[in-house]
Amino acid sequence: MQQTTPTWRRAMAATALAAAVVQGIARAPHARDYTSQTWRGAPDPFDNALLGAMGAAMIAGPALYATGSLRRLDYPLPPTGRRLLAAAGVAAQAAGLWLFHRSHADLGRNWTPHVELRDDQGLVTDGVYARIRHPMYASQLVTQAGVACLLQNAVAGPASFAAFLVLYLRRAPREESLMRARFGPIRDEYARRTGGVWPRFTRERRA
Repeated sequence: MQQTTPTWRRAMAATALAAAVVQGIARAPHARDYTSQTWRGAPDPFDNALLGAMGAAMIAGPALYATGSLRRLDYPLPPTGRRLLAAAGVAAQAAGLWLFHRSHADLGRNWTPHVELRDDQGLVTDGVYARIRHPMYASQLVTQAGVACLLQNAVAGPASFAAFLVLYLRRAPREESLMRARFGPIRDEYARRTGGVWPRFTRERRA
């Protein structure tokens, strides 16, 4: 197997790092709206630590891959396999970043970085939320999987995906409970026709 060149490493690292930059740009206006509103709830220190770990991994992973400091842990792939995996990574990143933007746009002023609600908050069920209840989490799963394909290394590649997965498994059930307590039967009906991070396609019953 041919080893990856410094040029390849830098190109893949830059492509992976672009996800963090694009996400920051897409989220910036919503973060400004968030700070201008009053929310009920307190930030969870462990959630904040996981968010910090994920952000650090999104920067450190590409940096480590670019320098080749962990090259002994690179995936042993032939050149064709390496290129195909990288192409899959670019496609996953593109899809994930589009969904990240769309989920923020559809959520609007209801976005919050924590598990909390506003007094006047409504249940968003249109746009991408018409099919899945957690499109923002879905976007991160796809995007970070793309990063793992680009950074073809057993540590640098899956680092941000692993950090996000822990965050998702911790936060999603709490968000579901909070929404159920707030919206009751309306939320339950919404949950019956939607998936969590994967669309639920149901066939209409014939009379």
